Amino acid sequence: MFVRTAGAQRSKVRVRNLTRGGAEADAKSLLSVLGLGVSCGHRIAIQAEGDDEEATIVSLRAAIESGLGEPLDPARPVEAAE
Repeated sequence: MFVRTAGAQRSKVRVRNLTRGGAEADAKSLLSVLGLGVSCGHRIAIQAEGDDEEATIVSLRAAIESGLGEPLDPARPVEAAE
């Protein structure tokens, strides 16, 4: 769902796993995103560049905060950094 949401945007979107470190990945590429090894509880950084960059960040943040189609654990709140 994350890659699908990123792919629906016009902006170039990059994502990085802050918990594990490493390089950025193209958020519109499923294989690139999977290669980051993001797991529940990991912190990520999302960067968008383009004419709809603000809307892109809002869309991806909403998708993440809604659990990306998975049920959320009420005991583990989602932290969002500005």
